[in-house]
Amino acid sequence: MSDRWYQQGMDLLDKKKFGAARESFERYITQAPSGQYATDAQYYAAYSAIRLYNLDGEAQMAQFLQEHGSHPKAIRANYELGNFYFNEQRYDKVIEYFEKTDTRNLSMVEEETRDFKLGYAYFTRKKFEEAKPLFDVLKNSENPYRNAAYYYAGYIALENGEYNEALNDLRRIENDESYGKAVPYLIIIILNQHGRYEQLKTFGEIILA
Repeated sequence: MSDRWYQQGMDLLDKKKFGAARESFERYITQAPSGQYATDAQYYAAYSAIRLYNLDGEAQMAQFLQEHGSHPKAIRANYELGNFYFNEQRYDKVIEYFEKTDTRNLSMVEEETRDFKLGYAYFTRKKFEEAKPLFDVLKNSENPYRNAAYYYAGYIALENGEYNEALNDLRRIENDESYGKAVPYLIIIILNQHGRYEQLKTFGEIILA
């Protein structure tokens, strides 16, 4: 009889009805604490709480990791906690959990998401050496983060004094809706630092126009 609560929870999870799903999983755990699906139910209850931004979701997922660190679902737990902390802008925690995520068990979309968010977390902490390889991978393939990766890779190259590389990256997104307004000012810095004063004059005139 208790198994039906677990199955109901899975059905609700598929429909993204996280509140009802959490309730079903918790009922299953209450009725069958040593049941066949008890560990999975604990994970899915915590996952549902995280997706709902319930106040206890973070603690539930952390408890799951502590109690079942070698369980296959722990791989997902690290990924979900990384996403949770990214939305909370707690970037040290993002780094902590995404670094522990085994990307071999992620889909391509999930891996791209993890790489961008981890790269951005490193970027906010000025850990450019760790961030740049992640952005370099993303900028060289078709994915939703490609233009953002060009921007941050270009910014890092500028910080490192790699002006040609920075210019190449930033030129790729001059017309991007999200980053295009910031790019011209970075290009001006690059041209000035690189001593390209004729190009700087021409580019400045274009911006003013």
